[in-house]
Amino acid sequence: MIDHFAELGFARAPWLDAEDVKWRHHTLMSEAHPDKALGDADRAARLNMARRVLEQPATRLRHFLELEFPGFKSGEKPQPDWEFFSRIGEAARRAGEIASHRQSASPLARAVADARVPEMRKTLAALQEELDGRTSNLEQKTRSLSASLPEPRTASALVEEWIFVNRWQAVIQKAVDAL
Repeated sequence: MIDHFAELGFARAPWLDAEDVKWRHHTLMSEAHPDKALGDADRAARLNMARRVLEQPATRLRHFLELEFPGFKSGEKPQPDWEFFSRIGEAARRAGEIASHRQSASPLARAVADARVPEMRKTLAALQEELDGRTSNLEQKTRSLSASLPEPRTASALVEEWIFVNRWQAVIQKAVDAL
């Protein structure tokens, strides 16, 4: 298994700043890029993969677990906040309906839908704000893991939480884009 942390020259840690990962990737790619005289296509591919893995908290944590605790399999799956998930799903469904009505041939249906857009944008913004708070909390939890070698179940639970947060983020963004 490739150690993506080593590939980019980082010590293994549950938390890395995404901007640091990006900067290190760009610096190393300036030497390894296949278009350079002494470039190395294989190294460039490994650097690209390392960036993809280490930039996102969920994939970084998963990779960290694979390296530090080979063979670890968590039998526990944390349950997402279903109430929050339901509110996001309902808002996304309503945003989709509004977007669909805005494409209607009927001027009346378009006018009614247009009138509902500002309130829906407020709802989505409030959900996004709540999600931002949850993301900040997750970032703090992930950063705190870096103080010492974390318990694998704790890190695994954070991987799952990050996955849920990323999904919710994508659903909200899709709803905003639809409007």
